[in-house]
Amino acid sequence: GADRLAKIGASMDADPNLLIRIPPRFNLTGAKLTTASQALLTKEIRRRSRKPQRTATTIHLDIARWAAHDHLRAGLPTDARIFSALRSKNLTKKERIFLYRMTHNGYKIGKYWSNIPGYERRGLCPLCDGEEESLRHILEECQAPEREQIWTLARELWEKKGLQWPHMTLGTVIASGLADFKTNRGKRRPGANRLFQILVTSSAHLIWVLR
Repeated sequence: GADRLAKIGASMDADPNLLIRIPPRFNLTGAKLTTASQALLTKEIRRRSRKPQRTATTIHLDIARWAAHDHLRAGLPTDARIFSALRSKNLTKKERIFLYRMTHNGYKIGKYWSNIPGYERRGLCPLCDGEEESLRHILEECQAPEREQIWTLARELWEKKGLQWPHMTLGTVIASGLADFKTNRGKRRPGANRLFQILVTSSAHLIWVLR
């Protein structure tokens, strides 16, 4: 009759005056170690030890997001999509590292030197009088002849695909793997998108290496 009584009790409305206390030794939380996998535990440890995102990283991700929207027809991608594009197998390992460090502002240029007494001049561009030598300046504005020549050659090669060369900025370089070029009928062009990422990233990395 225990099952019958349990069924009757389960179908009854809860009594608001009924207070059930769970002894602390039975109030267990978290994962059961005997069944948890190593992958699950590692994922949780990483989640708990995750450090807050750097301000420079947040700024560069926003720059890349709006570049993808304005120049690459890719909408407004999430941070996860941007980071996933940085790890594209279309690029060499050196180029992936270059994009990753660029996104995190990890190169020792520009403002990095402004806080080191006696080395402030290293933060200025040697070719453009008084301009801060940031990655944005090196890729977009610097008077270095190799910068202009490399971007010109890249644009000429791209236009052979019959597509318009987008406005080239720091954000466009970071978000190049999110390009979503389509035909006049709206069909995606995966080959063109792949070429664009390789062309833009390789050109930007070459400008940086020559610099």
